[in-house]
Amino acid sequence: MDEYADDYYYQPDRTFLPWSKASIDLLTRKWQQANRMLNCAANLIDWLEADLKPHAQILLKLWKQALKPR
Repeated sequence: MDEYADDYYYQPDRTFLPWSKASIDLLTRKWQQANRMLNCAANLIDWLEADLKPHAQILLKLWKQALKPR
């Protein structure tokens, strides 16, 4: 988990966290949130692909409704 300036994944604008339990807990929570989002996206894709045309129409209708000001 150590990072160095010459590492392939190094990004100068990256936020660095100290080695601490609080940092690991934070990163664990962030990964769990991201994992839930990835699962939701996969479920949406599966649903969409199950019957593409009607499901795409439903999705488009919902998208347009969400864009309308209230």
